[in-house]
Amino acid sequence: MARIDKLIQAIAQFRADGLVLSTGEKVTLMIGSTRKTVSPQPVTSEQIQDLLEEIAPSELAETLAEDGEHHFPYSIEAGDFMVRVVRDGGSLQMHASPAGQGAADETIGDEAAASAPAPEAPPAPAVAARPRSASPAAAGKALPVIEALFAKMVEERCSDLHLSSGYPPLYRMMVRSCRSETAGCCRPRR
Repeated sequence: MARIDKLIQAIAQFRADGLVLSTGEKVTLMIGSTRKTVSPQPVTSEQIQDLLEEIAPSELAETLAEDGEHHFPYSIEAGDFMVRVVRDGGSLQMHASPAGQGAADETIGDEAAASAPAPEAPPAPAVAARPRSASPAAAGKALPVIEALFAKMVEERCSDLHLSSGYPPLYRMMVRSCRSETAGCCRPRR
């Protein structure tokens, strides 16, 4: 069992989108839009290289030492994964994700894939996605309230608007902060 297998198993265990090891940064597990740090210390290029040498196919060993982007499949008991390696000078990044998630599924040996342009990103949604816990009715009611808070903030020339569950909105004007039960903005005394 390779040393990195426990980290890659975490992808399946937490149903994560991927695992990222990047020079000078802590190992990160990506779960949706959340990034969860899973190592106490940042990793070095040498540590990432050592882990890669244990799992990379032998025909890619020399290629991985060169600058550029490389892909290869990796399978463990927890499932099949795609590994993407990007080397830029002394910086090294490894990204492992479940097989079947986008362009990372192309292997380095596929000449057509290597010469093809990168696929375009999907268009951004027209409306921001609402939180999973919110019902459509609750989200519909919240939008006008948020818009009113922003409108009042701009109208009163507040620099910040702080929202927290269970507390009234907090507006900041210049350096002074004030709470408002009615979503109004307090003006500083002149």
